[in-house]
Amino acid sequence: LPLIEGLNLISSPRPNFPSPAVPRLIGRDWFGWYFYAWAKYAAFDRRAPRVEYWTFTLANYLACFILLAALQPSGATWATLLLALAFLPMLAVQARRLHDTDRSGWNILLNFIPLIGFIVLLVYFLQPGTQGENKYGPDPRYE
Repeated sequence: LPLIEGLNLISSPRPNFPSPAVPRLIGRDWFGWYFYAWAKYAAFDRRAPRVEYWTFTLANYLACFILLAALQPSGATWATLLLALAFLPMLAVQARRLHDTDRSGWNILLNFIPLIGFIVLLVYFLQPGTQGENKYGPDPRYE
């Protein structure tokens, strides 16, 4: 990735502006948060604010829904491909979101408990992050 070479996107919650190597669309807008989560696709450390998690999650599901609706015969194939490509980044952003609420990323395994696990994780993901620094890093809202 020559575009982001030299940037420390994985260990810092937001890119440092005004670096010319950072694309302008990475920032605090909707698309910026979505692509920022893709840039940290394998970063299971640190913390992710609610906006990063929900932007990434909802955008992926919305894209799958549009693919399914617009491309009737082949839409399922494209939606499945998108979800397969987004699987690792989705796990990473879920782990970082759990870290923001001061919980272990291993709580993702609650997904394997039918219905109850989904509800518990939904509650965790909707909760605000812990104020200030916790054992997973500084508060991403104030960096």
